[in-house]
Amino acid sequence: MPDTSIDEASSALERLRCAIEEYHWQPVTITASFGVTGYLSGDTGESLMARADVALYTAKHLGRNHVAKG
Repeated sequence: MPDTSIDEASSALERLRCAIEEYHWQPVTITASFGVTGYLSGDTGESLMARADVALYTAKHLGRNHVAKG
């Protein structure tokens, strides 16, 4: 999400998370967790993805169905 702050990206993912949870896919509720981070000066693709991955696992450890910033 170019030209988007981490807070704006987090808000967009929160709206997506809520839409997934509220949509009636099947007889069961489907939820999603997201990890979001932003580019920091000197980041490589690997360091950026590693930080997003840590944020995703943080979201899952919060009880799933969360958005976490990393």
